[in-house]
Amino acid sequence: MTKARSVRPALMILAVYFLSTWAGAAAVQAQGPVPDITLSCQQPQPIDVYPGATRVTIIDCTLENPTIHQER
Repeated sequence: MTKARSVRPALMILAVYFLSTWAGAAAVQAQGPVPDITLSCQQPQPIDVYPGATRVTIIDCTLENPTIHQER
């Protein structure tokens, strides 16, 4: 009987500890929508690769922000 009396306070302390950590985790919410960007590019022109070639091409791209957040 004395063994049960010595174990009971330790179990109560552990129960309170685990319940308090669980209660704190339940109150946490998600951080909200994730900022996002969309990059769309047209097909580039082929790059000429031979001795003396300029190896330059131009690619037109569009950058869109589908969310209400401003990206920096």
